[in-house]
Amino acid sequence: MKIQITGKHTDIGEAFTQYIQETLQTAMQKYFADPVDAHIIIEKKGHQFHTEITSHVCHGFDVVAKGHDFDPYTSFDMAVSRIKTRLTRYKDRLKDRRHSAENLKIEMAQKYVFDGLEKIEQETHPTIIAEMKMEIPTFSVGDAVMQMDLKDLPVVLFKNPLNNQINIVFRRQDGNIGWVDPNNLSENTI
Repeated sequence: MKIQITGKHTDIGEAFTQYIQETLQTAMQKYFADPVDAHIIIEKKGHQFHTEITSHVCHGFDVVAKGHDFDPYTSFDMAVSRIKTRLTRYKDRLKDRRHSAENLKIEMAQKYVFDGLEKIEQETHPTIIAEMKMEIPTFSVGDAVMQMDLKDLPVVLFKNPLNNQINIVFRRQDGNIGWVDPNNLSENTI
């Protein structure tokens, strides 16, 4: 497993580096025989350490977890614990995806800058900018929800293979998952 460790505003010592590698390797091998790669960022902000772990688990799916604590080891352990929780929830589906020959279809969203607002509106509303091109994967609704949970995202935009339409799943304020499907023109709750 390729592990990249980055320290921001802090020095990651040799002992901590070895601890990170061994702990993450052990945690990931519990779910996958041949985990691919991971990137760990440990940043010191004030008196706290913030750890973010991003690991590629299979084609089109990454797991992202964060931990915050006054101790860097505890911060890292919190992030690893969150990864374990998410991988436990989806391990069977992820293993099936890793071994299936199904190709993930990707479409690209275009970059737009909406600057045509009238002068009066611009003073009260900021310019809306899409800063990067975005790949829009083809997912089932369940896979989109899994992607949202694994990456800890508030929303996932995807192409639904059942109707070839762009759909959105998002986390609602009440804790449920909302699903917007343009064919139904209404919000569904999962």
